[in-house]
Amino acid sequence: MEKPSKFKAVGFGTMILVLFLLVQFIAGVIGTIGAMDMAFTKYGENFVYEDVIKEVTPMILCASEVLCIIAFGVWYYFEYVKKDKQNGTYISGISKVARPKTLAFLICSTISIFSLALLISHTVAALWPMSLHMFDSIMSTALDTDTSYGLITIMLLAPVAEELAFRGVTLKYSKKAFGMWGCIILTMILFAILHLNPLQSLYVIPISILLAYLAYKFDSVIPAILVHVMNNSLSVLVPKVLNRDVTNTEALAAMIIFGILAIVFSGFKTVTSRKPALSNA
Repeated sequence: MEKPSKFKAVGFGTMILVLFLLVQFIAGVIGTIGAMDMAFTKYGENFVYEDVIKEVTPMILCASEVLCIIAFGVWYYFEYVKKDKQNGTYISGISKVARPKTLAFLICSTISIFSLALLISHTVAALWPMSLHMFDSIMSTALDTDTSYGLITIMLLAPVAEELAFRGVTLKYSKKAFGMWGCIILTMILFAILHLNPLQSLYVIPISILLAYLAYKFDSVIPAILVHVMNNSLSVLVPKVLNRDVTNTEALAAMIIFGILAIVFSGFKTVTSRKPALSNA
């Protein structure tokens, strides 16, 4: 099969980004219209628009992530997983990481990169305070971590949906045109654009590099999903447990300690695919 050009691979990745945002936009429009109609029916004109939007936005985003999981999950399965199974080369992504040393590497590298992202976000916020205000405004409205919908979306649904779309469908396609670093850079740029605010677009760069590296190395989206879920869970749970933000000193110490541990555990072997069975014909 003819390999796609690099230009075509970039175009394909851009199309995936647009489709992802389009699904969320359509879900948002339909959900908002439905919520306004229900509020008007129940309260007449005696309701505050902003309060209704704040209440339904986490639910709408939760639903939009589910739709993305279905759409890109089906795409990933039929375009890549099913074909590998038919060719006899498929190995489960779970089996690829289900080894103590591999899991230790994933956990340690996640904590180290999460800590690096914290340092980047603190630096950007200090140099550009407006970016922090924009980020806080988006998070408090769209992804309220005090609601079950917000928690589920941030910690589980968003990581799965984003990985299926970018380190799944997009990276698998871009591997036909790029080497590892080309795939990493392409998905990193697309992932940064996806977040639509300066602070997140900058601090997601380290985790995006790690996620793309894992998906490329293991030839599976599963390791990237696991790490993304852990990363987002840390971002929610650590401040709640500490009841405060992580300090720069703590983040730096965690980055170094767990970075060293990740290097120690990095000497694992991976089997990306099976060799196709030989025909007896």
